[in-house]
Amino acid sequence: MKRTKQDSVNLPTPRFEEPDADRRLYVNCGKIEDLMSIPAERRERITWVRIEFTHDIQACIAELKRFPNLKTLFFIDCTSSEIVGIDAYRGLSELKNLDTLCVHDSAVIDAATIKEITKMPSLRSLAIKWQSIASAKVLAGLEGCKALEYLELWIDKCEVFADDLAFVANLGNLKRLDLDGCDKIDVSRLLLPSSLEAFTPPNYGYKDAKKIVPEGCVVVKPGTIHPPCRDRYVPQAKKDAMAQARKAQRAVQCAKRRVATAVKSLQEELPLIGYKSEKLESLLAEIEQFLFEKNS
Repeated sequence: MKRTKQDSVNLPTPRFEEPDADRRLYVNCGKIEDLMSIPAERRERITWVRIEFTHDIQACIAELKRFPNLKTLFFIDCTSSEIVGIDAYRGLSELKNLDTLCVHDSAVIDAATIKEITKMPSLRSLAIKWQSIASAKVLAGLEGCKALEYLELWIDKCEVFADDLAFVANLGNLKRLDLDGCDKIDVSRLLLPSSLEAFTPPNYGYKDAKKIVPEGCVVVKPGTIHPPCRDRYVPQAKKDAMAQARKAQRAVQCAKRRVATAVKSLQEELPLIGYKSEKLESLLAEIEQFLFEKNS
């Protein structure tokens, strides 16, 4: 199915956008020599690297250790690698400044690979898309990625269910979760962390597929919804009503202050002009008492 274009929102997102040419690098068709031949001066400027169709992921990782300011790394269509699992991805944890990692249809990810990912000290954004994994159970290891703020999973080469993602509830810094490609997940059984600001449920990006929005969630823009049970994320209509109520309350308080001032002035000024009325004095006392009771 063709996916619809999703609107950008002002929420935590990975650094998927390309920087200027001086800070990005493409390595195509496994040309590891493209990495090896880069002068030291330019290596220090590069922050974004995309590697496609390589036969040796680990050799690329070994070379990337020489890029001190690398922030974002993609492995795209590297399924031709004969090395799989941790033997393909060993060394990721040594990329000290890497905060965004995308593994897209590349060497099989196993439990040891996930463990290596959890050791990455600066990782904030992780996308595993159209990717082979040893089994859905290995995803539980991602609970060790305590600093994750963005997680995207598109696992279509094995079935992933809500129980396989129970670890998500323990990611205390997670702000955005995208599960668009995990179509077997029952979102009613999925536990979301209290830190979450945006959630894309399964099949939400498809044009013709049924749009699944869990009960209580608030649709922000196509493809992005706010999770339920979050007081700070309320529908705009409710926000407007709350603002009107606060405005009305302030107006009432101002009116009470003006009336209290007028009552006090009447009580002080009327005797000076010789006016005396028990009925009026009783009425003023009743108004004063009314204002006191409401204020208390």
